[in-house]
Amino acid sequence: DNKNAGENKEVTVSGLLLTGDGASNYQLASETLSGNIGKISPKELSATQVATVTKTYDKNKNASFDTMQITLDTTGVISGDTVNIVSGSGSYDSVNAGERTITVTDVNLDNSNYSLGATAVTGSESEAGKLAGRITPKELSATQVAKVTKTYDKSDVASFNNSNLDLEGI
Repeated sequence: DNKNAGENKEVTVSGLLLTGDGASNYQLASETLSGNIGKISPKELSATQVATVTKTYDKNKNASFDTMQITLDTTGVISGDTVNIVSGSGSYDSVNAGERTITVTDVNLDNSNYSLGATAVTGSESEAGKLAGRITPKELSATQVAKVTKTYDKSDVASFNNSNLDLEGI
């Protein structure tokens, strides 16, 4: 088969021979045996957070990150191989703006011979599978949609309410 990680890899065993009492009474049909029974597991790597994962408020907990926020520890990469983080995803602990914790759910690498499990990512709080996150408030703009009126009272102060304004960006 090949040297890459995967399941149902072809395994061939050669040089089979019978031993022990009575071995001379039997003969193997073949000294070689093959079957798709092999499994090569991807080598586990780890990564560390280097910057806070930030997004603007959008009413959901979805988090995404890449090499701008986490860096791969390449200590375990076999000489001659290259492996990089393509993307990662997780979930913020709340949809609301503020400092947040992200639980990592998936990290994609560009080499299938290596893997980076969710708990192999260590965030700024040194807790496996957790990253420091921030949701920034979404900027809104207000447009005046109705006149603001008042009765003369010798002041230049007027009050208005939401019927005078339209918020854009919600």
